[in-house]
Amino acid sequence: MDIKNYRIKKNGREIMVDENALIEGIKAGHYDGNEEYKDLEGSSPWAKLKNDDVFRKYFKDRSGRVVSFSLDPAFIDEEEELITNATEEALSDLKPLRMGQLLDKTFFLFKNKFWRNFKIVLFVQVFVYLVNQLIKFSSIHFLQDTNYDYNTLNLISSLPGIILSSLAYLLISAAIIKATRAQIFGLDMKPGEAYSLGKSAILPLFGTGLIAWFMVTGGFILLIIPGIILVFSYLMFQVIVVLERKSGFKALARSRKLMRTKFEKGMAGSNSWRGFLLFLVNGFIVGTVGAFLVIPRMIFTSVAGMQGYFTAETTAELYKTQLAMAPFELLENLGSSAVVPFLLIGLTVMYYDTRIRVEGFDLYIESKRVH
Repeated sequence: MDIKNYRIKKNGREIMVDENALIEGIKAGHYDGNEEYKDLEGSSPWAKLKNDDVFRKYFKDRSGRVVSFSLDPAFIDEEEELITNATEEALSDLKPLRMGQLLDKTFFLFKNKFWRNFKIVLFVQVFVYLVNQLIKFSSIHFLQDTNYDYNTLNLISSLPGIILSSLAYLLISAAIIKATRAQIFGLDMKPGEAYSLGKSAILPLFGTGLIAWFMVTGGFILLIIPGIILVFSYLMFQVIVVLERKSGFKALARSRKLMRTKFEKGMAGSNSWRGFLLFLVNGFIVGTVGAFLVIPRMIFTSVAGMQGYFTAETTAELYKTQLAMAPFELLENLGSSAVVPFLLIGLTVMYYDTRIRVEGFDLYIESKRVH
């Protein structure tokens, strides 16, 4: 049997090894697959070692898990830089998590950088709030010669507000996911940097979300159950779009692959079950905060409704009604700014936990730390 010989670029220099020496090096953790190599007997160009059949075979044997190398090179470089700059404590903490540990880590990250994440959401929410108020007051001005009441005015002015709020949420999602990844690696990221890194993901998130919405809606229309399955299959698509630079069907397929992974027996080993529990906890938090925030508005609308606020038809009365409602809308924005990050943080934690369990990401980190 012919022994293959390699020329490998490693640590700024070229080395020549045969196949047996390479296998021993792989088993010892001396190679991580990002080195460049070429076959000495052939005329092939330089390529990444991770694409070589021998490396794939023995690196898998060493880790005991299938390692995915279908990631964007720019994403791999970005993660390598994160690993290089990460704290030892953070890298040591990247290990498989049980459901309780996953929730504990999510709560820890949520509390540890609460004010940073609050600012990330708040700055965008306040901007959207001010624009929405401008739209509503402008609508009153342009509709002053009509007989529209407050409820009709709200309906007319809601469409641009919904569009703006949707785009704002995409920016918030991307920024929180980027900031959470940095936090997982023990690094700090300011709101401005998070916006800067996340803004390029807005359009891919929008397009991928639109595809997912059509597919999930189709599933619900058909038999309901396919729609539920698709909801959990696509649970990680936002994280994948933002971090891995995939979009559209590729991002959805990647999410489906990670979410359908079953790494333990029983429901506890199902990513869909973990995602469902994460949704339940998030729903409880959002529901509890939302219930408290809506009480002042309910009290006001009950009293104001009896005084004819919401049937006002004159321009002056409409201005008065909108001015009265504005503080309650601001309060609700402040409340949502506090709780929106939780689910995004949890999904980012679950994404890395899945990669650790399925793709041996923790072992990849160990191989980088050796060098």
